[in-house]
Amino acid sequence: MGAAGSPPLKRQTEQSQDNGEATAKKPKMEDNLSFRNDTMVSLEVGPERVSFQVHKNLLCDCSPFFEAAFNGHFKEKSGSTELKEDDVDTFEYFMQWLYRRKMNVTQIGDPDYFARRYTQLSRLYTLADKYGVVLFKNHIMTLLFDTVKLPGGKYRKGEQACLHYLPMWAVQHVYANTVEGSPIRKFLAAVTVWPCRLDKLELKESWHLSIECPEFIEDLGVNLAQRANQRDDPLLTSMESFMEPVPSKKVAEG
Repeated sequence: MGAAGSPPLKRQTEQSQDNGEATAKKPKMEDNLSFRNDTMVSLEVGPERVSFQVHKNLLCDCSPFFEAAFNGHFKEKSGSTELKEDDVDTFEYFMQWLYRRKMNVTQIGDPDYFARRYTQLSRLYTLADKYGVVLFKNHIMTLLFDTVKLPGGKYRKGEQACLHYLPMWAVQHVYANTVEGSPIRKFLAAVTVWPCRLDKLELKESWHLSIECPEFIEDLGVNLAQRANQRDDPLLTSMESFMEPVPSKKVAEG
């Protein structure tokens, strides 16, 4: 596992090389965008107060937090809000996804891509969870699955798929910023246990987390018990169980 300190995020340039990820052609999200009669709002992000100018309807339609901030009873009359606790680079990835439905995160096959993608995607998931952007959370979960699985359903690196590349910081960050039963908690515990052969599974690097992150150890125990009882590998059979249902706008407003 990596060091406990939070590593810096680096923005990636887009790559077109074949990296083994699913490449099914989908309609371009930007083809369906309409900004008629929309207004711009300003998001001041991080302690540096970096400004992001965003179309209000686009932002509010995907997030109940921003819907309340800009259209609710206590809406920001100035058309601006401060998000001092958020990381600027992480928020910029969110903006990429908001407008393009894709992000330039670390590509599969890049040096140290396991650890770097886990770090980036764990930060992005907790940001999406904080603002209730379910579509974004599900997109990130798809990228997490792509990190460890080939399109044919096999693990990318067999026994070394995950455990030795899962940054300790990512585990601590996720468990500190999500609630019990969160899909990303389920994923991190499953990805520590299931890709490895049981006789070669080494958890000694995780035991010190029993003090700092006891919920993770409990989730590992659940997965180990499931393996001992010969349950199906959830990472290979049920990606849908790691996804959240997308609420309709009326439900979100209620």
